[in-house]
Amino acid sequence: MDPDFRIDNATGELVVLESPTGAERWRGLPGGRKARLMAVAGERCIVVGEPDIATKNDRNLYCFDGAGHQVWRGTAPDMSGPDHYVAARVEGDHVIAHSWSGYRVVLDLASGELREVHFVK
Repeated sequence: MDPDFRIDNATGELVVLESPTGAERWRGLPGGRKARLMAVAGERCIVVGEPDIATKNDRNLYCFDGAGHQVWRGTAPDMSGPDHYVAARVEGDHVIAHSWSGYRVVLDLASGELREVHFVK
């Protein structure tokens, strides 16, 4: 069975639970930062981490598997200025993510490879 993913609102940790027992498989801070949002696709969980505004091109988009291992980390869409991800969802085999600077990107769910970048602001 696919695992259950949760964000612990008190700590910001991503929590991976065994389904259907609810036993905890893994708990931690994605990339060392609090998890803000997540989207689940079977055995994968896409997480938008708390941005580091001191980092010019913050890579705060992560993909984790059911064991709590980081599968990939997304690249910031705007490499010319400060940017970070603010939202993400899964559509089929793709992750659709939006950045603070107004980009909508399409990433491959399996690899995290950037497929499309659109300025939508």
